[in-house]
Amino acid sequence: IRRLVAKALAASVQADVRAWFGADLLGEARPNGTDVAVHATRSWVNRHEGVTGRVGAKADIANAHPAVRRQSCLGALRRSLPAVSPWLEYCYGCSSKLIIAGEVIDSAAGLHCGDPLAGVAWSAALMEVYPEARRRADDGAGKLDMAFWFKDDGWASGDGAAVARYLLAIRTLGPPHGIVLSEKKLELVIPAGSPPIADLSAFTAGRPPAAASTASTCSGRRRVGRAAAAARPRVRAARRSSVVER
Repeated sequence: IRRLVAKALAASVQADVRAWFGADLLGEARPNGTDVAVHATRSWVNRHEGVTGRVGAKADIANAHPAVRRQSCLGALRRSLPAVSPWLEYCYGCSSKLIIAGEVIDSAAGLHCGDPLAGVAWSAALMEVYPEARRRADDGAGKLDMAFWFKDDGWASGDGAAVARYLLAIRTLGPPHGIVLSEKKLELVIPAGSPPIADLSAFTAGRPPAAASTASTCSGRRRVGRAAAAARPRVRAARRSSVVER
């Protein structure tokens, strides 16, 4: 019954979800969100072939649904999507009890697997972070050309300095809401024919110290060892797409 109610509520608020998330959160209430993400990214890479200083960043949120802070989700929903807020308050307002071998464990963080509203609730927490991160990215020399999220997978591209500021903002603003970048999955993409990035330090600002020892680096198809890659995100030289853009 719980999933049935959540599914009905999710269907009833799709227009409100699209209006709130805008064009930048593509994973909820957008049936063609995957196509938009793929073609927009490919188009950007092709348009900036050979251009100096342009960088794309592929990001992923670590342990996304299990680690998100419930109060961040619920607070954002109260303000911006009140139609589903009472139901989600009922579902997540108190901790659940897990009983394992007679031991009771409070489940007080994250969202339940299979909940039809879990995606909207998680994206609500992301909206506590993303708009301010986007503002900080454009506050300085250089601007972002585009940025979006498809559920817990993100993309940002533009001037290298703006992309670096954006990543720093996500690292700074996200953890209080349970939103933490997966540093081992972070990848920088350089358009085909563009010169390599000489200094990666700006893209690692604000990175947790423990992430440095697990980083790896790619340059085109060549992977260098962990010792040489310490504290550096992966870097990949993009190849021009053979798909004709329309």
